[in-house]
Amino acid sequence: MEANLKGKDITLHNKAFFTLQNFMPGSIKASWNNLKNFTPVRTDNFFQTVALFSRAVEKFPRINSLTNRPVWYFVKNGPALLNKLYKRLPQLAGKKLVLKNYPDILKFFAQTRREFVSTNYNSLPKQLVHFDFHPGNVNYLKDKVVALFDFDWARFDNRLADLACTLGQSCYYYRGKNRAVYDKNKITLGLYAYRKAY
Repeated sequence: MEANLKGKDITLHNKAFFTLQNFMPGSIKASWNNLKNFTPVRTDNFFQTVALFSRAVEKFPRINSLTNRPVWYFVKNGPALLNKLYKRLPQLAGKKLVLKNYPDILKFFAQTRREFVSTNYNSLPKQLVHFDFHPGNVNYLKDKVVALFDFDWARFDNRLADLACTLGQSCYYYRGKNRAVYDKNKITLGLYAYRKAY
């Protein structure tokens, strides 16, 4: 992503909108979005690590000071939270983009809520979840995960929330004609590795 010289939170680049995640001066040298080195061997070990983490923290006591809410809160209150946030957005291109897609966003909320209700998601067991597992939040030694970090999104929710986030942030094509499309082979590999380790 090119630097945003105007200092805004939303950048328009190649007719696409981006939210800046790097507010430090200087040029970007690397990005966790780059899955070029996320090989099948690393994918397998990564998803095994996610499963082992879920098992290790399964009985971790609830911390009352943890303010991050479970996914169901956002699914249940999505439209109201969006309206509140929309009113606070500055008059930038990003606000126009939200307005343009508002009906589709509301449909997405409604569909997601129906799916959560039909699976009785909110009654599933809760435990500590990392909620931000992706290849940029682990350290590898050769092809093995040796460290996990960035726990600022941690919350109490069902472990499926961690698995879904991990799949969403780790199983897409980074480059080429399928850029940003989900890689079904990588999803299959990740799910198999998770189930095997769990």
